[in-house]
Amino acid sequence: SNNKFQIGDQCWSGFPIIQLPDLSSLKATVKINEVDVAKISKGLKVEIKPDAFSDSVFSGTVNSIANLAVNKDESSKIKVFPVEILLNESDKNLLPGLTVSCRIIMDKVEDVLYIPLDALFTEGDNNFVYKKKGTGYEKAEIETGINNTDYIVVVNGLKEGEEIALVNPFSKETEEKKTENAEI
Repeated sequence: SNNKFQIGDQCWSGFPIIQLPDLSSLKATVKINEVDVAKISKGLKVEIKPDAFSDSVFSGTVNSIANLAVNKDESSKIKVFPVEILLNESDKNLLPGLTVSCRIIMDKVEDVLYIPLDALFTEGDNNFVYKKKGTGYEKAEIETGINNTDYIVVVNGLKEGEEIALVNPFSKETEEKKTENAEI
């Protein structure tokens, strides 16, 4: 408990009066949304960043995934699954109770061309980008691969070094912004 003992307090057998954490083996518990938990599996690699010193990154692995969902917090009906992550190394700065941000590595690809998801546009089943051409842009269909929450791999239709737009250069809003910024 969080109460401090004072002289004269009673204690009984099995009642904890002190907790001594084992700092040689640390774990983090993260809450994974119910819509994402099926993508997580034991053994996946994890990058762990303590909020107190975010310039440090530690590695870990998913150790266990709870079988029962819990509410995200007392006032929420969002269901999450507690996931236990074992840290691969310990550090004198890592202390029990620190808040951390964890990034679970689902898949890793190297030497691929990728773009921000904001630059990807769709029309029906077709994916495309707006490539810079001269002083304007042209619509270019692309073939895509895997993605995460920020980026998507481009398999075909775009070359390294080609410039693309992050917004639709032909939308009414974009044209209005160009007009607002124009000088006479």
